[in-house]
Amino acid sequence: SLNFCSTMAPINDCPTDTILLIAEYLPPVDISRLACCNKSLGACLPIHPLRIRIISRCSRRGELAHSFFVSERKNGRMLRHGEFLRSGTRYLLWVYDEVRHQRVGLRRDLPVADRCHHDLALVAQQRNSKDHDGIQTWEVIDGSDNAILANNGAANIYTRDVPWREVVRLSVRGESGLTNPGNVTAGSNIRSFLSAKRGEVGDLTKWTASPTVNGAQEEFLLLPRGELFDAAKPTQSRFTTALEIRPQHVFQYAYGITKHYSDRSLETGMLAFPSRKQCIVKYELWTESGSLLVQADNLCFAVEIPIMKCNREYETIAFEPLLELYYNMADTYHYDIRHYLAVAADAQSDHLGFARQYTTLQANTDHDTVLDPHEQKLIFRCAPGEHPRENVPSIPRNRQRNFFCVLVNDDD
Repeated sequence: SLNFCSTMAPINDCPTDTILLIAEYLPPVDISRLACCNKSLGACLPIHPLRIRIISRCSRRGELAHSFFVSERKNGRMLRHGEFLRSGTRYLLWVYDEVRHQRVGLRRDLPVADRCHHDLALVAQQRNSKDHDGIQTWEVIDGSDNAILANNGAANIYTRDVPWREVVRLSVRGESGLTNPGNVTAGSNIRSFLSAKRGEVGDLTKWTASPTVNGAQEEFLLLPRGELFDAAKPTQSRFTTALEIRPQHVFQYAYGITKHYSDRSLETGMLAFPSRKQCIVKYELWTESGSLLVQADNLCFAVEIPIMKCNREYETIAFEPLLELYYNMADTYHYDIRHYLAVAADAQSDHLGFARQYTTLQANTDHDTVLDPHEQKLIFRCAPGEHPRENVPSIPRNRQRNFFCVLVNDDD
């Protein structure tokens, strides 16, 4: 915890924005302690922060098993106990992960069914200004906001305090660019709605983010932590759903069905997702002579892919130079790596022999390949007229440096 006596003088001289930024890296208990130090700190930090419960109206005994802190997106200010959420205001809903000492935000995450719906998870928020920003914001939509339901992304023409126990809807969206409206990625700025549907087994409730409003399953009641849902029935049992804490991926494709992680990103959460069917492929990356080499840990051979200029804007990925090279590959070569990792995933259950693996890769590439049995690698050749990138950084193989590809079954 903080030594507040020694830090008071410099903190008092800090602008409010800086204090709020510092608070993002503190556990809530230390934020409260800091707010108690003097009036100026108490004016911008909550002594008693607001924590809210989310209760399904469709499944009256269904509730998320977390009490969420609430921060305003525009400035990071945490709401205080006694405040109301306002319709049309974008909020961050989060809890504090005591194990890894980090904030984890309520997010739509992995696609399900038609790839327009997503499951919910608690995902680590941005830890460094250069990290991929996976922020998703939530808005409270009261019963009078019919226009926002008909027009995706439309702003409210007014805001108001939303009383507790009033029936509301909750919408979520990310802050990345618009994607194909028919297939919404979790981080895109296309709006979807919190949905809770009674499961087929017992009283379990399935919580998802839905692209459309279908009725009562998108209606919820909000309560401050500590208040009874029904004072007349204080002992009424409730069925709660605890969400998984998942790590922040480095990048994804296929609308989030396939995600890539590094050892660094896995500092933010466990890789296994017990609630979903998935296959995890562990692999290595390194560069040699201007090519990128990929070695899955369950295959006996690597692939060597020439690093070509991509046919889209180059995107940097901080702290991950090898994944940055992979992500920015020209599409046809990018697909070659994807097919190789898919073969590695299949080999975990089908026990494909080398001949079958080699044939599968050859059948799914537009490029000539050469097998180097001495080096145990399959070399992909440049197409005629193509030229590899120049000045590719030399990053030698390090067997202690691992990456992980997670392929999720979206039929769950």
